[in-house]
Amino acid sequence: MTSRNARNQNQVEVARINRMTCVSSDFLRPFLHRGFCRALILSMQIFLVAVLATGCAEAGNAFPVKVYGGFVLKGSAKSPQGVDQWNQWLQQAWRNPDGDPLAFAVGKDGAKKAEVGNCEQLFSADRQGLELVQPLDRMIYRGWAAKCYAARLIRDGKSSRVSHVSGFRFDRAHVDRLPVGMRFVVSPSDQGDDGHKTLGPFLRKAKMEFSNQEDSMYAFVTYPDGRTQAITLVARGDFDHDGTEDLLFRSYNRMNGGGSYASLAMYLVSRSGGASAMRVVKRIPVMGPGYDD
Repeated sequence: MTSRNARNQNQVEVARINRMTCVSSDFLRPFLHRGFCRALILSMQIFLVAVLATGCAEAGNAFPVKVYGGFVLKGSAKSPQGVDQWNQWLQQAWRNPDGDPLAFAVGKDGAKKAEVGNCEQLFSADRQGLELVQPLDRMIYRGWAAKCYAARLIRDGKSSRVSHVSGFRFDRAHVDRLPVGMRFVVSPSDQGDDGHKTLGPFLRKAKMEFSNQEDSMYAFVTYPDGRTQAITLVARGDFDHDGTEDLLFRSYNRMNGGGSYASLAMYLVSRSGGASAMRVVKRIPVMGPGYDD
């Protein structure tokens, strides 16, 4: 009896909805038979499901910020999550691989003015134009600088509404299509791009090694003259807040023999459409005051 009463109640409720949906009027009455109402109700349900599905698809199509290794918050094995944790990372003390605190003396004209042992202190030193007192530590110091500037970008990054670089991975075809602005340049006479827009023409005789591990995304390029370039994907996300996904790369360039040279550079790279060439959206200065990186 209970089941039958419930079924009867459901039928009454359906009939009430049908009457509410199919509003009676002298004009519409000839069309408001049971089959028409059922069809109308079904079409409305399909429409609502389609609208909801579209909304879910748009929300699901967002491309979140993704970080590829290199950032570990103290007391955690994972990269920071959210603005507060990234702020903690920027303020936490630097440490050597053995765990000891790491700090660098900075100043002007060789005279020490301050010590830098975390990212916030580094940002302050760069704003004041302070340089390392011990130049031999420069690449270690600027290596930390690259991580700091990357972390600040990631902290302020947003999910992207669209992406034209979502399929990027490290292989010869994709590295060849990276923008020419990322090429390894040592001297001003080497800065001409010969009208090329991509790295490909400059990599034809180079040897390359690739890694596409989640915590290690890179290409290691060895040029015929002995120069090496390590291009690492640091993160992806909307870092310039235009709604389109960017790739954040770090490039470590080194040359030995006939003089030693090493530099670091960071690039925001994106493209405006699937058929357009990749371009450098922004070059992030990480080598510090007094250096043209």
